[in-house]
Amino acid sequence: DFIFSDLCSKLFELDDKGEYQRSKDYEEAVSETTFTKEKVDEIIDSFESEHQVELHPQREFRDEETLYEYYYYAQGDEEKDEQNLKDLQDKAAAYDYAVHYNKTNPKAGDPEDAYDVHFTPKNAGKLFAVRYLLDMYDLDSEGVLGFGDSGNDEIY
Repeated sequence: DFIFSDLCSKLFELDDKGEYQRSKDYEEAVSETTFTKEKVDEIIDSFESEHQVELHPQREFRDEETLYEYYYYAQGDEEKDEQNLKDLQDKAAAYDYAVHYNKTNPKAGDPEDAYDVHFTPKNAGKLFAVRYLLDMYDLDSEGVLGFGDSGNDEIY
């Protein structure tokens, strides 16, 4: 049994005692490149300065996380927002980081007229997790069903 968390940047496996343990092998695969809050801050500072916008943390962050979550408030021009967020993805990709974003869901407690913006290591996310398990069990992708509940699941 497996549980993925933090946008699939962490994997927990059920051990022989019936307890979930963090997978060291998966952690190594995800951590192929160093992922730090300091570098995320550098990317954000550059982005905010260039686009004259702000990203707002969704929560207080702990040390050594693999998921940093922010809100980007819509600027009144959806096309410009999309372009800004794609630029943020490009800035992050230059450091082997990934940025995933989708419109917020006020019914789930999110603010209106905003985007969820998530920073993760490049080796994270649902597709990476599925590929990891396919390789681990030597499975063909034709027999696998993927699903999700948000805008960042549209690739399924």
